[in-house]
Amino acid sequence: MNHSTLNPWTFETASAFWTAWSNKDVEAAGVGDQFQAAEQSLLSHEARTLEEAAMQLSVVIDAMIGGGRSDGLDIDVVRRAQALMREVGRLVALEPLARSGSDLSLAGAR
Repeated sequence: MNHSTLNPWTFETASAFWTAWSNKDVEAAGVGDQFQAAEQSLLSHEARTLEEAAMQLSVVIDAMIGGGRSDGLDIDVVRRAQALMREVGRLVALEPLARSGSDLSLAGAR
């Protein structure tokens, strides 16, 4: 199935649209449905970079200020961001060990 026929948004286009309209009255401007679709696309996206995760958190914060989302996408984003931060933290903690040539195995850890 071609995902692009189901979701016309890329992360970049959804992000740009959401950013341009997030502080405006989207209903009065007649773009409420588009705004909602862009937001849903952003929150459904699996972040590939820290910048994408940060953008998703911006959407979540905005949604939380407005009372949260009823579809649970905001909670999913927070959980994925939490897992990403744990992984980045683990990799950052391992980096000095890797540079020093230390044994990174867990054999000695008990």
